[in-house]
Amino acid sequence: MAKHLRQPNGPDAGTPFKPTREQARFILWLYAIDSTGRWAYSRAVYRRLKGSGKGPLGAALCLFELLGACRFDGWNKDGTPRTRSIPDALVHIGAVRQDQAVDTVLRYVKLMVGDRDEIDGHAIVVGAERVLAGKNSIRKIEVVTTAMEGLEGKPSTFALVDEPHHLTSSNGGTGLVEVLK
Repeated sequence: MAKHLRQPNGPDAGTPFKPTREQARFILWLYAIDSTGRWAYSRAVYRRLKGSGKGPLGAALCLFELLGACRFDGWNKDGTPRTRSIPDALVHIGAVRQDQAVDTVLRYVKLMVGDRDEIDGHAIVVGAERVLAGKNSIRKIEVVTTAMEGLEGKPSTFALVDEPHHLTSSNGGTGLVEVLK
């Protein structure tokens, strides 16, 4: 993340992205594996006050899942885990409304990528409502909403839910969360 992403805002905007200590700890626990290489946790919640960096952290995780070596791929001879990227990554950002996710997480994705059209050898196109990457744009970040009828059956590789407290049964939010799970 620090090598390829940019700090999206604040006094350090444009410099390499550096998670706070708390964010780094969260990332380490999020990607923790057990002795067999299986995830220690399948879900996580990062709940903090407004302005604490939830949006930039979520955007960084989405980009890591899109392009980074984020999956376990066996053990090295020294006993450390080996990782790989996901060639057909499909990252979903779930929200009640399209503009909500676009104005929060996807906005940070755009700022973290900047005007570059390539990251670490991967072509990348940041559009208004989705991000395409890789050869033939097979890797994607898509915003999905509570109007999720077309979401069933899509092989999501990572899902981030933005503003989950707004997702209720009356607006279809609980259904969206179940589909993303």
